[in-house]
Amino acid sequence: MNRRIGIDEMDRMCNAIMQLGYQPHEARIAATTMSRLVNQQGFVVGSSEHLAWARREIGNDSIVTAAVDALAA
Repeated sequence: MNRRIGIDEMDRMCNAIMQLGYQPHEARIAATTMSRLVNQQGFVVGSSEHLAWARREIGNDSIVTAAVDALAA
């Protein structure tokens, strides 16, 4: 299922990432990357391709996992 990531979902991802101890600007960069991969590049949220590219670009598995978990909630 291909969908777009909106502001509310961006906020949920940011909050989940900040709960890991990251600063708001770091969380916003990661959430923006996650949403760009979906909204502009057409990846399906949580797909193996989406996660692989996110891990490559963000470089931190725990951030990617927290963001995807926030979207699934």
